[in-house]
Amino acid sequence: MIGRCLVVAGLGVAVGLLGLLRSTLQPHGLSEELLEQSLPYEIDGMPMTADPEHPQQSYKMDEAVYRQLQPTGIVARIYEDATRSFDAVVIEGTVADSFHDQRACFTAQDWSITSEETIQLEIPGQEDASAMIIEVAGPIQNSIAIYAFSGPSGHVTSSFNSMWRDFIWSEVTTGKVLPGRFYRFIALHSGATKTEIRVFAEEFLVACMQLASDKPGVNGDEN
Repeated sequence: MIGRCLVVAGLGVAVGLLGLLRSTLQPHGLSEELLEQSLPYEIDGMPMTADPEHPQQSYKMDEAVYRQLQPTGIVARIYEDATRSFDAVVIEGTVADSFHDQRACFTAQDWSITSEETIQLEIPGQEDASAMIIEVAGPIQNSIAIYAFSGPSGHVTSSFNSMWRDFIWSEVTTGKVLPGRFYRFIALHSGATKTEIRVFAEEFLVACMQLASDKPGVNGDEN
């Protein structure tokens, strides 16, 4: 019993020290502009549409979302061709408030979640990559969506807790506050299938990883 209490006490001290350490660390390479540069402009022959006032995005998220989530950046892009249309939102941040309420991004655009389940994603080098696939109800139509998290390591997961463990491990081993991301995808075209949205999400995530490898430092991982 005494030994167990000592272990629990030791863990408590370690978590407390980590909290104090985190407050002294400086975030590395974070800005919405860098986030924009780290995301693809075209997926599977579908170019993004550009907002004339914000050409790196298709639309700007409402300021209320920025206040609620405290992100380092949010990028919203719509990719479409003659028959398909997908909405992709990426939120980047270094604090739990940026990720803990994944439904905020849906409700901000008047979508509500009606069902959800975990799926596996096919991403090279990540055998256990996962995401949540959900059915959403909107003001005009119902649709299918996917959301996932990734910590500083880039590992994609459906679990907030797994992503946050990634944060802690990264900070302990590097001494830096590096960003994580929340990814949200919605199929906007009529008759979209779960396979279509899953394939789009996979291709988007793989494109992000390719951009990260081509442009070291764009995700805050500079040396």
